[in-house]
Amino acid sequence: MINIPRFSRVSGYIISNRWPIMFIIGAVILIVEASEHLVVGETILTWHFLFEVISYGIGVPAMGIFLLGWLDRAEDQKSELAYQLDRLNEFSMQLKTASTWDELSENIVQFPKFVVPAVRSCLSIYNADKGDF
Repeated sequence: MINIPRFSRVSGYIISNRWPIMFIIGAVILIVEASEHLVVGETILTWHFLFEVISYGIGVPAMGIFLLGWLDRAEDQKSELAYQLDRLNEFSMQLKTASTWDELSENIVQFPKFVVPAVRSCLSIYNADKGDF
């Protein structure tokens, strides 16, 4: 079985709490920009200040939220593909270990349980000699 860790502890925390973290980053940028403009002696409500607040205080955290969300979705897809690969490898090993035709047909009949999400799904083979499945 392939065991791919989803995230480390720190990156998992950052991704799961991306909204509050990016809000804090935006607030810090706003405070830094305001203090920078006050130290220089400018009034706070200028076009230059508003441009910096919108681009750095809103734009950068929004990009961070977007990128962290994209990373989360990519990790979900990777985990799903790893799970499907595990199922395929398990089925392949069952087919390789079958020593008789009956075992091989039994494994092939049980194949849908690896691809169909239904519980206890299987294929049925019709036996013409007996007239049943």
